[in-house]
Amino acid sequence: MFKINIYGKVQGVSYRAWFKKTAELMDIRGCVYNNDDGSVEALVNCNKEELIKLIGLCHQGSKLSEVNRVEYYLLSDIPLIKNQKGFIIKY
Repeated sequence: MFKINIYGKVQGVSYRAWFKKTAELMDIRGCVYNNDDGSVEALVNCNKEELIKLIGLCHQGSKLSEVNRVEYYLLSDIPLIKNQKGFIIKY
């Protein structure tokens, strides 16, 4: 499982919805949510190759977003939620 932090103009621009759709198209499971500091954070269950592709796409983002920086961290080899289907936007 990886944690991805996306910085820039990423809140109020449909970034989480875009991220969810992108992750689902890649068959990646996890969740995405806003942070109090204005960034967006995602927890994703994927392999390293999928992560690299997803990070590249994160820089593009939704049409109205302006991504300045993307960081990622390996959290664990344990899935976020066992048998989770799809991708979740947390509010």
